[in-house]
Amino acid sequence: MVNEQNVEGLASPTDVVGNIKSGKRASQKRGDPRSHERCKSNLELVEGEGPLIEPNLTRADLSGRNLSEVNLRRAELSEANLTGADLSGTNLSEANLSRADLTDASLTVADLSRADLPSTDLSEAHLLRADLSEAELMSADLDSAKPVRANLFRADLMGANLTGAKLTGADLREADLSGADLSGADLSGADLREASLTQEELEPAIGDENTRLPAELNPPAHWGVKTEEQAKED
Repeated sequence: MVNEQNVEGLASPTDVVGNIKSGKRASQKRGDPRSHERCKSNLELVEGEGPLIEPNLTRADLSGRNLSEVNLRRAELSEANLTGADLSGTNLSEANLSRADLTDASLTVADLSRADLPSTDLSEAHLLRADLSEAELMSADLDSAKPVRANLFRADLMGANLTGAKLTGADLREADLSGADLSGADLSGADLREASLTQEELEPAIGDENTRLPAELNPPAHWGVKTEEQAKED
């Protein structure tokens, strides 16, 4: 049974998130029409599941905040400042994080499946075992990010900056890496079967004998890995 409860009135972005963490209803503030447009949210209390929040946190300053394990599914966080925020275990599936700043944010085991992250800054973000399956990451900045063992199945990484990213053990099957910059990206043990990228785009990346590539691509010479044909010749 669903008990719907509208959070009427006006609350700042930080009030909304603070109340999500505490389980309190958002405080009501009146008299600022701009706040109403940015911060109105709906609260649905679903029996057995706890509060489901879909707040409007567009351009909110949440830098350094502890938002671990918060349910922000489908939240509006476009252009939000989340630098250094703790989002470990947070549910951000289908959230809009376009052009948000997540520099050095902790997103360990966070759920970002089907999230919108185009042109988002994820440089130096910690993404250990994060779920980014089918996420939109077109032109995102993942410079020196650490999506170790992350799930990037069918993720759209077209034109993304993956310079120096640590993608060891990541699932990149069927991911679109067209035009992505893989300079110095560590693909050791990563699975790129059926991913979209060219041999030229793969060349500047780092990999090893455990990196699984699309059938039409070969390990770059500097990996020191023999192809199946070379192994047979030996």
